[in-house]
Amino acid sequence: LDNHLQSSFTVGDTNREWLKKDLEKISADTPLVVFSHSPLYKLYKQWNFWTDDAEQVQAILQKYKTCTVIHGHTHQLL
Repeated sequence: LDNHLQSSFTVGDTNREWLKKDLEKISADTPLVVFSHSPLYKLYKQWNFWTDDAEQVQAILQKYKTCTVIHGHTHQLL
């Protein structure tokens, strides 16, 4: 997931809609691996450990029993 804009980290409405639609095709038992440019949580904005609409993305992924998110962009150790 990446909004391809140089702005604050957000997945954005268009990408969230795409994600919802794409995931409608699979069962909640299907393991997911999500690759994201920015982290899909809010920890510390000054270090870019922050995505403004993280809760909305997490709500989409929540129904899946197994979901692994691999993100990049951060430059500090977590």
